[in-house]
Amino acid sequence: MKIPPHIEDFGGESRGFLPLARAFADYRGIAATLTELAGVLPKASAKGLKKARFANIFFVHQENRTTYYFDDKALPLEGPLYLCVDIGALNPHNIVINPTLFPSGAIDWSAPEVAKSGGVWLDVVVFSQDFLILASDLQPLWLPQFGPSEQVSIPLRLQHEGLCELRLALYYRDNLLQSFLVQAFVGEAAIAPFSWGNRARIEYSTVATMDAVMDVPGRAATIITNHDRNGRMRVQVKSKDLRDDFSPADASDFVKSIRSALDKICTRRLGTETYMYLFGGADSNLLMDNWNKGNATQVTKALKLLAGLGWELYEALFSRKTREIFSQQLAGEGDPIHIARVVQRYVIPWSVIYDRKFDELAAPPEVCLRALDALEAGADSCHKRPECPLPTDTNFHVVCPWHFWGFRRSIEQPAQYVEEAENSGKPAVARKTPRLIDGGQWLAAVNTTLDMLDDHLNQLATLAQNYGLQVTRLDTRQKILDNLEQQDPGMVYFYCHGHNDPPHLTIGKNQLLRPKDLALNSSWTHAPLVFINGCHTLAFSPESLAGFISRFVVDHGAAGVVGTEISIYEVLAAEVAWRFFKYMLEGKPAGEAMRQVRLDLLRKHNPLGLVYTLFCDADLRLAV
Repeated sequence: MKIPPHIEDFGGESRGFLPLARAFADYRGIAATLTELAGVLPKASAKGLKKARFANIFFVHQENRTTYYFDDKALPLEGPLYLCVDIGALNPHNIVINPTLFPSGAIDWSAPEVAKSGGVWLDVVVFSQDFLILASDLQPLWLPQFGPSEQVSIPLRLQHEGLCELRLALYYRDNLLQSFLVQAFVGEAAIAPFSWGNRARIEYSTVATMDAVMDVPGRAATIITNHDRNGRMRVQVKSKDLRDDFSPADASDFVKSIRSALDKICTRRLGTETYMYLFGGADSNLLMDNWNKGNATQVTKALKLLAGLGWELYEALFSRKTREIFSQQLAGEGDPIHIARVVQRYVIPWSVIYDRKFDELAAPPEVCLRALDALEAGADSCHKRPECPLPTDTNFHVVCPWHFWGFRRSIEQPAQYVEEAENSGKPAVARKTPRLIDGGQWLAAVNTTLDMLDDHLNQLATLAQNYGLQVTRLDTRQKILDNLEQQDPGMVYFYCHGHNDPPHLTIGKNQLLRPKDLALNSSWTHAPLVFINGCHTLAFSPESLAGFISRFVVDHGAAGVVGTEISIYEVLAAEVAWRFFKYMLEGKPAGEAMRQVRLDLLRKHNPLGLVYTLFCDADLRLAV
C-alpha cells in the first residue's frame, strides 16, 4: 500500500507538529482497515516473491531532492538534508559498502496478520551525537509483500565539520534485525585527507534470511553494545517507548568483580592449587536432585554479594533515563532481552545484572527467601503477595532474587555479528540463521581425565535415546577433528578443560584444541548448537570463547554457542548440561531452557546457574 507523499514528507517535532511516529502509528490502523475492506492484495508470481531485497541508505539534499552525497562529496554544514532509507533492489545512490540481503526472503505471507494488510511494519531508528535529528528518531517503515518498501526520509542538520557518525537500526517488534554505522564528512576540507567519504556498513545482523518475520517473537528490550570513533564503549537501547544512546561508565572493573565474586561463591582455596566446590557433589546413586545443593545461609550470602555488584554494573551500563523506564517495562516476566554485541570485546555478565536499588547500609541486608517459595508462581505473582517486603521506594536493603535478569528473563546474545574487516569485498552476512535445528546425531567431545565422564555420558545417552537420538563419544583430538569435518551433527557438546594464553580446550588425554585448528573444509547444514562446558580450571574466560564462537558460528554455520562466565566444577557442569538438553528435547526454546535450569538450581539454594551464557537466539528450538 502506497504511503501518501504528505505523510512520507511530514515535518518534524521541532516545528511543533504531531510527532511523525504518532502520525504513522495512526496511519497503520487506517492502512490495515482499508486493505481488509477492499479485499484486494497485489498478485505476483512465486518468482517475484523470491526477488532479493537490500537496505538502501543514502544522503540527499532536502530542497532539490536531486543532489546525492556519495563517497567523494562532503555534506554541507549550512543546510538540512535527508537521510533516506528503503528496502528493495540495490539503489545506485546506496552508500552501503558490501551490501547484504535484508532478512525478508522467507516471510510467512499467509499469516492472517500479514494477509490482511499485505506486509509488515518495521521501525527505523537513528542514534547520533553528531547529527541533529529534525523529526522523531523512530520512523515506521512499511515492507510490502512484493517489491520495494516505501522510502523513509529523515531530516537532519549537521552540528560540526569533520567526521560525523550515526547508527541506523532496523527493528521488528523491538527485535533488532540489522544495524548500520553511517559515516559522513562535513565540509570539503574534512574529506581531503581520506581515501573514502560518506559510507555505511552493516555492523550487526541477527539473520541473513528469516524463517518468517511473523514468527519472530517480540523483545522486551534490545541493547546494542559498540564503540564510538574514539574507542569508547557506546550503548543504544530500544524498547517500547524508549530509545536511548549514551556512553556508559567503564564497566570493566565491575565485570571483573562479578566474576571474582562468582568464583568465590563457587569455590574455596584449600592449597596452592587445590580448590573445593562449595555446593556438594554427586551422590553414589547419581540422583541429580541431591547434586549441587546449598543451604539458606549460602544462598543468602551469595545473593547479597551479587546484588551489590549487579546493581553497580547496572548503574554503570545504563543512563538514568533507561533505568527509570526499565524499572516499569522489565518489572515482571515476559519477552527475552536481546543483546547485540557489535564489538566482541564487551562481554558483560548480563544475567547477574540486578535492576533494583540495593543499599546494604540502609539497614542490615537481607534476602527475601519467600521468593524461592514462589518460583512456580513467577515474579509477577510473587511481587503481588501481601507479605512482599518490596514497596516501590523503601526497603532497599532487601535482596529479591527476581530482580536478577538471569532469573526473571531469557537473555540472548546472538552470535551472528559482522567482522570489522569491512573492505574484504565480500557480503557482510550471507547465510541463514535458523530458529529450528535438527536433532540428528550428537557429538560429545570429551576430556578423558574427568572423573564423572562415563556416568555423565551415560545419562546424556539415555536421555537422547528416549527421543531417538544418538550420542557419539569422541575421546581423541583426531576423532574430534575428523567427525566435525565429516559429520553433520545436530548438537556438539564439549565436556573438557578450558584455558587462556592462548585460548584453547584440552580434550582426549589433555590434547590441545585451538580455534585455528577448527579451519574445516565444510559447513554444517543442520546448524548445531555448540555447548562448551569447561571444567576444573580457573583460567578460561568468556573472552577466550570469542575465537571458538567465530569458528563455529561464522565459519561453519552453527546456530550458536553456550559458554560460562567462570570455570566450573564437573558436578555443576553435568547437571546443567543434562537439564538444559532435557528442556530443549521437551520443546522449550534455548533461552527458556537455560532460565529454567537457573531456577532449578536456585530452588536448591544454588545461584550458580547465573554463570551460563547463551550466545544464540533465545527462540532456538530443537526438532526431534
